[in-house]
Amino acid sequence: MKRRGFTIIELLVVVGIISVLATIVTVTASGSVKSTRTKRRAIMADVLREGIATYYARNGKWPGGVESYAKNGTDHTFQGSEADPVFQEVVKGSVKKTATPYLNPHGLFVAPVGEAASKNARGLNFDEAIRKNPPKHYRHLNVNQMAFGYQNPTDGKFVRYRIKYTASTDSVNVTYPSDSELRNM
Repeated sequence: MKRRGFTIIELLVVVGIISVLATIVTVTASGSVKSTRTKRRAIMADVLREGIATYYARNGKWPGGVESYAKNGTDHTFQGSEADPVFQEVVKGSVKKTATPYLNPHGLFVAPVGEAASKNARGLNFDEAIRKNPPKHYRHLNVNQMAFGYQNPTDGKFVRYRIKYTASTDSVNVTYPSDSELRNM
């Protein structure tokens, strides 16, 4: 007798193989996303640091509140909303049509200042934020309304950069919380 179709066992084997392959692809893709976010976090910190240094080189003073610590010769770490005015001043000087930019802001990641402190803030790319018709859940932002940060490599939520001013070297560095600090936030 000639049979037609598949047995239940054959179908279960095929479904099992497909499940294993789907799991492998998902794990690989999520690792790739985490790796990309980690690399972007470091690159954008460097872009912001270089932008601040360029601002200093051109103007002879540090942007925002950094200058007052430089005059006093005091080390200081700008965290959360305290860093926003520094980044905003540098980015404003970079988006003016008549100025030579301090940095290229188009790869930066931002969130509205009022939402940046929220544990559920997601943020968006700078280009999306300044568009006249941004994504539905965001309004058009001007630079004064932006907090600058990155996507947490693990969960994609918005995290702000920090600015560390060191008086002994009269230099700034843009940093971010370590992975262990992020887990405890």
